[in-house]
Amino acid sequence: TKDYMTLQKYSGDGSKPVILGNDSTTDFDNGTGTLEHYWTGLVDIRGQGITIDGIEIAYAGHYPNDRPDKTDRPGHGIYADGDSYDNITITNCYIHHIGGHGIGIKYADNLTLTNNEIFEAHYGKLEKTRATWGSAIMTSFDCDNVTISGNTIHGIGGEGLNLNRNGTGYT
Repeated sequence: TKDYMTLQKYSGDGSKPVILGNDSTTDFDNGTGTLEHYWTGLVDIRGQGITIDGIEIAYAGHYPNDRPDKTDRPGHGIYADGDSYDNITITNCYIHHIGGHGIGIKYADNLTLTNNEIFEAHYGKLEKTRATWGSAIMTSFDCDNVTISGNTIHGIGGEGLNLNRNGTGYT
């Protein structure tokens, strides 16, 4: 089966739609009565044939230094982590003040990331605390046929582009 969905402004010349977090992430009960952290995005992709166009996404996840317990609870801007999440396009988005990756994609083929502006995406602020940090764009675990072009990246605590783990066909 094929899933196809486009998330974008309805019409006209108005402002970009905005998805704002509250600087928090999602915790869930794993059935043992213990809350565990689930790495997720303000926009969590769970399907294929998804287009996200012209959306502002901001304030996902706590920075560890800002949390009272100093724990590392990153949240991502846009995130996809699963088998068969293919044919994803993210374009013309404005992604900022993110505790983890601005865009994080795993196990996806036919991925297009164009003309996005991503800034202030990092786990431990610019000090890179806890030996971890976020990337503006991260693709991982066998992402194939990936096009990344025309993006503006600045103020990132880790890598601007983090492209790794056996992917092929990058342009």
